[in-house]
Amino acid sequence: MLITVEVKSPPENHYVIVPKRNSLPLLISNVMGTGPKCILNIVNDTGLHVKIKKGSCLGYAEPVDEILDDNLSTKDTYSIKQVHLPPGNFFDQKDKPLPDHLQDLYDRSITNLKDDQISTLRSLLIEFEDVFSKHDLDLGCLTAVKHRIDTKDSPPVKHRMRRTPLGFQDVEQEYLTKLLAAGVIQPSTSEWSSAPVLVRKRDGSVRWCVDYRALNDRTVKDCFPLPIIEDYCDCYNAGADVENLPCKGCQYCQRAHTQWSRFLNDVDDVIPLAKRQVSPLEVKIVSVEENPNNQSDESVTSSIQGLQASSFNSADSIDHDMTQPNTEEDTIHINWMQSYSPQQLRQLQLQDPDLFPLIEWIESQYDPSDAELRLQSPATRALRLLGSCLKVIDGVLYYKWINQSERKPCLVVPSSLKSDVLLHCHDSKVAGHLGQQKTLDRVKQSFLWYHLHSDCINYVKSCHICNQNKKAHINPRAALSKFHAGCPMERIHLDILGPFNTSESGNRYVLMMIDQFSKWIEMAALPEQSALLIAQKFVVHFIVTFGCPLEVHTDQGRNFDGNLFKALCEILEIAKTRTTPYHLHQMGRSRDITQLCCK
Repeated sequence: MLITVEVKSPPENHYVIVPKRNSLPLLISNVMGTGPKCILNIVNDTGLHVKIKKGSCLGYAEPVDEILDDNLSTKDTYSIKQVHLPPGNFFDQKDKPLPDHLQDLYDRSITNLKDDQISTLRSLLIEFEDVFSKHDLDLGCLTAVKHRIDTKDSPPVKHRMRRTPLGFQDVEQEYLTKLLAAGVIQPSTSEWSSAPVLVRKRDGSVRWCVDYRALNDRTVKDCFPLPIIEDYCDCYNAGADVENLPCKGCQYCQRAHTQWSRFLNDVDDVIPLAKRQVSPLEVKIVSVEENPNNQSDESVTSSIQGLQASSFNSADSIDHDMTQPNTEEDTIHINWMQSYSPQQLRQLQLQDPDLFPLIEWIESQYDPSDAELRLQSPATRALRLLGSCLKVIDGVLYYKWINQSERKPCLVVPSSLKSDVLLHCHDSKVAGHLGQQKTLDRVKQSFLWYHLHSDCINYVKSCHICNQNKKAHINPRAALSKFHAGCPMERIHLDILGPFNTSESGNRYVLMMIDQFSKWIEMAALPEQSALLIAQKFVVHFIVTFGCPLEVHTDQGRNFDGNLFKALCEILEIAKTRTTPYHLHQMGRSRDITQLCCK
């Protein structure tokens, strides 16, 4: 494709057009020419539609010192073998002026630079001057990707224009003209329309904010899954030495180690999650070494108990997991139930009427009949169905998994410990108040009891902290919407101001009545905010003067939402509405005017 370009400040004699690097995804040939205009040959091999804005810089004109020519056929036709350019290349921009929009950036950047660095910076700014925007509306144009919004078969969304304040009408028209002239926006006849709102920025200028929420609700979201850190590295254990890991301390493990160290310092009573294990045999050896003298077995035993007791008080020590069988092959793990010994757990299970028969049957290897099972509680019968999975180890009843030797047995929890288990698996600092399913999965890893699922779900549902800080995942029955009044007396807002200092007439409160459309305000003084006085003042000060409105909107105060005021609205055929809980902004301008009046 041949296009005619204009050369600014062309040399007197011949020159060569040298294409600019990284300007456009196009192939531009080197062309020699004279005069202010030249013809370039441009090839688009990308297969995409590329736009060239008017005034774009495509290259630089370098003067020619000498043309080595053998045959001159015509005046304008040359058979050129070689062209000598002056020393340097087209990146040397010392003699070219710096664009005006880059002068401020250049002056601020050369403060601490050397002469050669200043020259390099000047050349770079001139070479890539089109990368920098000249003004706020110079946004550029990217044609490499064509954006599409997939709405499937949804009907078009049409929003009516919001009313522009009188003080903003001239500013909005001026801003609209600038956007049209700069090519940022263009006239459209699409069936889709979203309402813009003109807002003022901190520097005093204005900009448009467009409400695309309705369009976003109908848009099919693109799926760009983020990589999971475990896919890259999962060899880090909290508290472990980073240098001894298989990855030798990659960036993911370094970041995890830093975050864990910061968390360990901030929360001083947290139990480390590192799986550092010490066998009971090693504990005995340490105890013997600490008793070099020939002592009795009782002193050695007391030394072992003292060592274990001291380990319970240390945050970095290894404690015995009382919920697991105490055998030589098992390792000692940290657990919040360290205060319960196997004897205490057995005693609690024997005191539970649901678990006591099971322990007796298993220890005596007795197989109860159907008649005996029917006399037991539902919990006993349900646990009995587990059969050979129930084991008594060290006198404690456990549930042992079938064909899953790597999984540890689950403690069958007595009724007196259920609340403690749920408390530590959900409310503790390590638990973190997880949701219903995650808390249930955590409990099922180590514990078992009858109705575990329902007890865990009900506990999470009744958690005060979760209900106060977490949002519900179930959408409300009806989405909140905005009410736009179209005429005066269509909707009246009522609100109470006070209490104030008692006036000479004995009044302490003010009844405020505002028309939503016209913002007209009427006020009436009240000695108290009773429903009877509010109804009287509303009739005398508003209805008698202006007539009955179509609708009255109030908050959920009992003086407005009681039977008396509802009966008044029903007699006068006025629709009565109220705000939604925890959404006081539905009172509209009345809340703003209330705060203004209180000041």
